[in-house]
Amino acid sequence: MYKFLLITIFSIIATNTFSQKWLEPMQVAISKLEKDANMQHGIISFMLMDANTGEIVFEKNSELGLPTASTQKVITAICAYELLGANYQYETKFYVNAAKNCLQIEGSYDPTLGSWRYASTKPEPIVDSIIKGLAKFGGNTKPFGLIHNNKPSDKNKISDGWIYEDLANYYGAECSPFNWRENKFEAIFTPTTIGQKAKFENVFPPFIGSSVNIINTIITAKDGMGDNTCAYNIPQNNKFIYYNYKLAGELGLDVPKLEAGISIDGITYICAELMNAKNKYYLDNHYQTIKNSKEYLIYKHRSPTLDSINYWFLKKSINLYGESLLRTMAMKKFGDADYEKGIQYIHSICKQLKLDSHSVHIFDGCGLSPQNRVTTKALATFMQYARGKDYYKHFYNCLPVINDISMKSGSIHGARAYTGYINSSDEHVYTFAIAVNNYDGNGKEMQAKLWKLLDVLK
Repeated sequence: MYKFLLITIFSIIATNTFSQKWLEPMQVAISKLEKDANMQHGIISFMLMDANTGEIVFEKNSELGLPTASTQKVITAICAYELLGANYQYETKFYVNAAKNCLQIEGSYDPTLGSWRYASTKPEPIVDSIIKGLAKFGGNTKPFGLIHNNKPSDKNKISDGWIYEDLANYYGAECSPFNWRENKFEAIFTPTTIGQKAKFENVFPPFIGSSVNIINTIITAKDGMGDNTCAYNIPQNNKFIYYNYKLAGELGLDVPKLEAGISIDGITYICAELMNAKNKYYLDNHYQTIKNSKEYLIYKHRSPTLDSINYWFLKKSINLYGESLLRTMAMKKFGDADYEKGIQYIHSICKQLKLDSHSVHIFDGCGLSPQNRVTTKALATFMQYARGKDYYKHFYNCLPVINDISMKSGSIHGARAYTGYINSSDEHVYTFAIAVNNYDGNGKEMQAKLWKLLDVLK
């Protein structure tokens, strides 16, 4: 009993130590940021918890819903750990229907197929395995059709909350049961003369050039202007070209080579790659399902574990991974891959944490929608919740290290946010979330100011 009382007293003293040592400097730092010229029309939200006890030790506007951009990814990652487990793996199956002369693909929303990030997912060995399987059924002597035969629901490939400007860019890649090379290819440009069009060089990988059309309207700008370009997917009527892209904006002379990441759907992508690999054999892309037909499994692929997927999801902030996880959770929990069902599952976790669902008012799993609103209290609560779980070490290792702090960042249209864990000079660990919205000026300048505020705790 006395031992328990001593531990309780020590916890109270530790919290009081925070109040005495950090409270005034933190209040001063917050007040200084609020009075900053760039925050004249902006607002700040902050939540700080003792990571050992979960006790709130400081907060400012923590119940205010703000756009938190990619910091929202931590919520998706934590919920995926909860439902799927750290060792979860996707499974994709490739079949041949010899009678109908078709390759059929049964996808599972695996976002890593064909990705260069893992030794086991690189496109070459997967394509080789598929071609070897086709060869057993005459794939070397006759053309094969490609059937997108997916069991999961294939609706809502993108969030209803995403804006048109984002959709054709790699960070707005649509998510389907079958994804390939992270649904991203690159269009390469170089600057020319100021005021003149930049030069379109080529696409990478080269084989995708037969399936896309690039309309170049990028203008070369003066030195120091950097990359201010954007891709747009525009309608077209050429049945032999699946995608028509318009590249617009300015490219500064200080960017010797622009590798613009552009989104494309996975089925079109794998179709083009197989056509390239088979060379003289035509492979058509049909969206249909063959009923009452016998299929032969020729290749089955298992993805890296969820732990490895979350590593790149958070480290490199890959939106496609978040959208795949959201649909995977929906499929696992409700048998329906609609992304809104995935959000419904996230809200069920909010209820467990005694958070109002409106404190996580979201339209996607990655934070890209400008309509998303999340409170810093909700972010910090999820981060604190993860600390008590078996997967915490995995999750912690997935967080980027920024400004010597393990935290996830987020930025979108006048909003910046961070959430993570900070080790203070008094050997305490704190869980925090901070967000600013509607600030003026340069994003990097606001980043430096937020880092300086967090430095108070070091």
